[in-house]
Amino acid sequence: MSNEMSLPARSREAIAGPVSSGRLVRRLDVAIARRLALQLGFAVLIVLVLTAKGPIGNNSDYWRVASCVGLSMVPFKTIASYHVSMTNIAAPAATLPAMASMLFWVMKPLYKPGVFLLSFVALLNFIYFAGFLKCFGDERSGRGKVLICVVFAVLYTLYGFYFVSFYEEAAVLALAPWLVVGLQRMKYQKNCFLFFLVSILVLMSKVEMLFAVPVMMSVLYFSADDIVSKKSRRLYCEILLLLSILAFASGTFFRVVNGFDRYYNGIGWAVQDVSVWPANAIGPRLNFYYSHRAVLQKSSNAYEADAPEKFFGTSFWPTISNIVKSPGFKEHGPRLRIAESNVTLGKFAMFFVRHPDVFPKYVSCIYRVTWGSDYSLNLYKTEGLYHWRVSKVLGSIADVLLSNLGKLYAALGLALLLIRPRRFNTAVTLYFFLGAPVFAVIGDGYFEFERHMAPYFMLLPLLIFMKVYGAGERTA
Repeated sequence: MSNEMSLPARSREAIAGPVSSGRLVRRLDVAIARRLALQLGFAVLIVLVLTAKGPIGNNSDYWRVASCVGLSMVPFKTIASYHVSMTNIAAPAATLPAMASMLFWVMKPLYKPGVFLLSFVALLNFIYFAGFLKCFGDERSGRGKVLICVVFAVLYTLYGFYFVSFYEEAAVLALAPWLVVGLQRMKYQKNCFLFFLVSILVLMSKVEMLFAVPVMMSVLYFSADDIVSKKSRRLYCEILLLLSILAFASGTFFRVVNGFDRYYNGIGWAVQDVSVWPANAIGPRLNFYYSHRAVLQKSSNAYEADAPEKFFGTSFWPTISNIVKSPGFKEHGPRLRIAESNVTLGKFAMFFVRHPDVFPKYVSCIYRVTWGSDYSLNLYKTEGLYHWRVSKVLGSIADVLLSNLGKLYAALGLALLLIRPRRFNTAVTLYFFLGAPVFAVIGDGYFEFERHMAPYFMLLPLLIFMKVYGAGERTA
């Protein structure tokens, strides 16, 4: 028997201890090096993707943020085109304007618009990547880490250019990783407060996020009792519900612009079967419609036979806006009042009561348009600056993915339904994937449909990781 084998067990552990410790240190060093290499590689990838895209152009919606930070944005230009306007600075009414406003007041003593805009872009990127790194660091499984990298790399590749804009959807994108961090907290630490807090910020980002409230409520309400008590579940859900009611009552759904597009464009293009037109995005669709308006309206004239002017298929921009600006506006006044009488939610609903045969066509058209649309948003994009050949390739890949995003959306929804089906999660998946396109069209017709779908695509990581973590499934 060797001397080592004859030693007591504690002595052998003492001898082996330093060796094991050394091995442990080396393993930790390797693990840290791998993690740093992964993060560095990811950062390089993001820089390349970012340089592949120019900033997204202003469709006039930038005023919602710009009015809070002393800037007047030039329509149809990027955030680099502005005028300083420090008078009548508005109070923020959503998450992104609030972020910009807080940054504005912090920088106000040394305020320079160019520096502010650069800081604003950096802030949004910081929130996104801080959430990603937190999500990656808190994940306990190797496969989960890989999935996190893939999901948020793809999401940023598709929509990262929103961070170089004043579109309110940018807040949804920046907060998307933090929703998943909230799910991790619920699974690993039995704490749902972070998820609840981020849900409020997402809800306040855009009125369209009202659609996502049932998803968030299902995560909270159907959680296990060891995560959150029944009393707390009810309180969180009641707060979300109250905020939803306030957001709905804020007026966006009752604006004439949205109502006109909901009624005349949404129903009109369904009757005129927009899904078979030789166009798959808002710009080409508008051009096709106004080039063939007389022919297309033949299929919808029966639904406004007594109207003094045929508006089915038109959208507020440019039809009504051009009429209002025209010298003969007074002549159109009575006709516009008749048209505006149809734009309420009640009249919209009553149309399907009077014409029940249109409803199946209306719904099926939404899904066919969702499937076949090009979500590249080329109407709003500026010329990309391709400094690197790799970034040009990545930019091209992103455009290919966006142009087929409707098909990928349907495939992802089907996969989430088939992989480990669970009762509540299946119901939430069906609600989200079937309901999001309908909610977008009810909100504003088909006008800018591809852009209105963007915030729902930005929330897809929430649906994916709800499935991964079993969120919203009562286990106790």
